[in-house]
Amino acid sequence: VTEIGGFAFSGCSSIKELTIPIGVTQILDSTFKDCSSLSKIAIPSTIKTIGKSTFEGCKSLLKIELPKDITSIDKYAFQGCSLITEIDIPSSIEIIEESLFKGCSKLSKITIPNSIKTIQNFAFNECSSLKEISIPTSVTFIGESTFSGCSSLSQFELSKSLTFIGESAFSFCTTLKQIT
Repeated sequence: VTEIGGFAFSGCSSIKELTIPIGVTQILDSTFKDCSSLSKIAIPSTIKTIGKSTFEGCKSLLKIELPKDITSIDKYAFQGCSLITEIDIPSSIEIIEESLFKGCSKLSKITIPNSIKTIQNFAFNECSSLKEISIPTSVTFIGESTFSGCSSLSQFELSKSLTFIGESAFSFCTTLKQIT
């Protein structure tokens, strides 16, 4: 198996643990969407692409470790994974796609590498536990409502290369005290 097809296990609400076999390079759109009991997943280093909405709605997922050589994580991939607390985005990624972590309400720590150039619309929207974030100098674009609803965000460090901040990017960040 080198590819897991779209919607292959979507809505399988009793799956609790999952080990994706070594050799799989692609997980297509919505493959594990709404697997609401999925709490643990092992993603092999062979994975290069995670499709749109792949793990969306996996509200029991506690942790995700992304392969260091992954090249693409499509929009909504982790939307609504409300128990994930931290994530390290590998340096092989250049774009944080739209709504990638939207609604990950327990996400408190995110590491954004210098390879990231663009943070798309709603990427961290409603990540209400996110307290601080440092945007690397490589980032030039922050889309609309990207950090909207991040009610615990108290400080934000802007990239010196930033050329665009979208509409409502920081709306409803009620504890935001410092922007540098």
